[in-house]
Amino acid sequence: MARFYNLLGRQDTIKRGRLSTYFNLILLSVASLLFSGINFLEINGQIIFLIHRLFIMFLIVYFLRIVVAQNQIGLTQLDIAIFVFLIIILARLISEAWNPYPLTGSLSIALQLMFVAAFYFSIGSHPVNRRKLRLLFRIWIMIVLLVSIYGFYQVFARNIGLPLANLRIGSFYTVDAHLGGFQRPTSLFREPTYYSAFVLPGYVFFTVIYFYGEAKSILFSSARKNKLVILFFWVNYFFIASLGGFIAIASTAGIAFLIQNKVRRILTLLGALFLLLLFMILSFGQGIDIVYEPADRIVRFTNSIVSLLLGDGQVRGSVGIRITRLYWAFQVWAQNPVFGVGINNIIYMSDLTFPEWYSGRSFSPVTHSILGFLIASTGIIGTISYAWIYVSGYKHLQSAVKSFSRFSNKCLVYGVGYAVLVNFFNGFFSIPIANAQSWFLFALVSILYSYSHESSSVD
Repeated sequence: MARFYNLLGRQDTIKRGRLSTYFNLILLSVASLLFSGINFLEINGQIIFLIHRLFIMFLIVYFLRIVVAQNQIGLTQLDIAIFVFLIIILARLISEAWNPYPLTGSLSIALQLMFVAAFYFSIGSHPVNRRKLRLLFRIWIMIVLLVSIYGFYQVFARNIGLPLANLRIGSFYTVDAHLGGFQRPTSLFREPTYYSAFVLPGYVFFTVIYFYGEAKSILFSSARKNKLVILFFWVNYFFIASLGGFIAIASTAGIAFLIQNKVRRILTLLGALFLLLLFMILSFGQGIDIVYEPADRIVRFTNSIVSLLLGDGQVRGSVGIRITRLYWAFQVWAQNPVFGVGINNIIYMSDLTFPEWYSGRSFSPVTHSILGFLIASTGIIGTISYAWIYVSGYKHLQSAVKSFSRFSNKCLVYGVGYAVLVNFFNGFFSIPIANAQSWFLFALVSILYSYSHESSSVD
């Protein structure tokens, strides 16, 4: 019988629980079969993205050998938090049998959550040594780099007519995303928002460890090459022009500015350079859509937010749509504050009204936000349980920093911490709750925590 980890975190008095490896292997096998199907797991017609399936499959194959070699798997507080969240999702799904809404969308999202959670356990439940840990980070950053290289090529392919601007693999295909006269890149995704969500945590992680002097252990031994990679990352991100991503970057940078003295100087310098770049593009680049439109979008977005906060303005476009959807989510939450109205049932709410500050066209009432999804679908119960996952992850990272004696290992914790933070803010406007990248980041937290408490890792 498995003995569960103490939920209060008193690991000094209660041993970590154990879970049979065979149970985990079953989860892995089922998840592998399902994620290999191009048309499986849809949410209202939207398939889970190709790169997420490839990402999951690649890492599962890599760690399968470790799973087989392990006789037992330990449960941490983060594992328990995720199990509790999944139990709440299942309970909410079962309770929807008495709701008047169709179960198709709810069942699809619940299934996706079960299998991305299986992905988390397949990666995060296994101990690694120093070499394997760095290999895992190297795999992650290399995948992000390759996805970004194709996305960067798309910027020019779509705007000046080069070949392979779009991809089609089976029923999966990329679509054009227009921003005025500029066609935005999507890389291997259906839209720029999800492309942004996939690469942004990797960009932040690699930038942070470079700042701490550890990039050479993950990618190139040459500091100059690593600096060029970082420059490429952020130039590429500018062309993605993701509003949710820009909010996440600004929020993460703001927190870093407040909590770490070492980063204030560099953030001030980078912020000044970024504003200067925007000014130059807006002043001299009107005739070049490829640079002018993304810069102009940032300025228009900022003006919309400022006018909305001052209370005398209106918002439109994708900014207004996302804020309105979040507004709607809280309207729906008020109907059932404790348990919500059911998983994604907001899409069946036809009586939602537009707020006075939104001046755009009508659109479907989906949440387009992790917070909006949780608060409307599962109420305060589901929202708190999901927040507990982040609280547990923070406690794990804090414990890992204290346990590691090598500064190089501490740097990895800082990098993952900021990657999780930017992903958290991105979830307010940009990514679905079953986004594979989020659960992979949780897995990295789990691995670092377990590795930090191994005696060999702190020598």
